[in-house]
Amino acid sequence: MAEHRFTARSQGRDVPAVLWTPPAFLDFPESFLRFSPADLPGPGGPLTPPKPGGFSAPPRPSGPPGPSGPRQGAAIVLLGHGGGMHKATPEQEALASWLVRKHSLPVLAIDAPGHGERVSEEERTTSEDFSLLARHLRRPQAIDETIHDWQVALAVAERVVGKHWGPVGYWGVSMGTHFGLSLVAADPRMKGAVLGLYGLFGMEADRLRQDAARIRCPVLFLVQEDDELIPLENALDLYAALPAVTTRLARHAGGHIEVPEQTVHESLDFLARCLLGTPAFE
Repeated sequence: MAEHRFTARSQGRDVPAVLWTPPAFLDFPESFLRFSPADLPGPGGPLTPPKPGGFSAPPRPSGPPGPSGPRQGAAIVLLGHGGGMHKATPEQEALASWLVRKHSLPVLAIDAPGHGERVSEEERTTSEDFSLLARHLRRPQAIDETIHDWQVALAVAERVVGKHWGPVGYWGVSMGTHFGLSLVAADPRMKGAVLGLYGLFGMEADRLRQDAARIRCPVLFLVQEDDELIPLENALDLYAALPAVTTRLARHAGGHIEVPEQTVHESLDFLARCLLGTPAFE
């Protein structure tokens, strides 16, 4: 599994990202990526090497024409992380590894607001993890900013690997659902999503309820009956807001982080089926 790190620029914000790919995924030799760009702009802008002799981005490929036009772009999974984590924790890498090694799907992750490399040194030394998390969850513009961050990171990732993305899937529970559900509703490329361990409460409840109803791809929603962070009633309210025809519930006993390993693997396989054109629900 190859790893490519870069930082995108999204409306003036630095968005650190990591892209995992199968070894043979690139259209050019792996040695071509001689560095991790420190500051990549949004789509269409030049790549800025950190020192002389860096690379310039390959042109965005459209693929050879097929019977009905250009070849469909490559499928990709967006991996949203939970609160207090970051884009490349061991848990994130394990999820990405399952998708890359078993299904040959590339996986992109970014640091959410107030997490990972997006936390300043001052914030690290003066804020408790929970207070920092709460501050970003309560910002009314944070969800829309994160949608833009994902879209810019996707565009930059195209230039990094010389691929054009086609079908997109999203896997993100807990805080990954807080910041990711509206993205799934907004991006027409979405073909499947795994959401859950979250519910309707707080400032964004109305926003999430409305966006949930707008989702048009299959969704697998995870719920833990003994979740100490998300009340079961709130979680089921969010599940009920999703379109019934295309949504399935995976409900288990246990606390917030006690989702059965088999269920996690099945959720990843579900997402792969959505992107690879086989029936989403077996």
